[in-house]
Amino acid sequence: MFAVGATVPLIPFLLTTGTTAAVTAAALGFGVLAGVGAFVGFLSGTSVWRSGARMLGLALLATSVTYTVGRLFGAAVG
Repeated sequence: MFAVGATVPLIPFLLTTGTTAAVTAAALGFGVLAGVGAFVGFLSGTSVWRSGARMLGLALLATSVTYTVGRLFGAAVG
């Protein structure tokens, strides 16, 4: 199942390039993460909104840390 979820953000790069693909991939990725979080909330009997938001917030935190570390070490994309 992980491979299926990880494939979703790659789809825009098969159909388009550049900023459009990157923004679409980010939106799809965050949508899938929020959906998975909501589903976990549903299964655990907690608020689907809160669980989805928590998953999305943690993903944004992880993305920010990864970006910052990459900038500190001079990593470049492109």
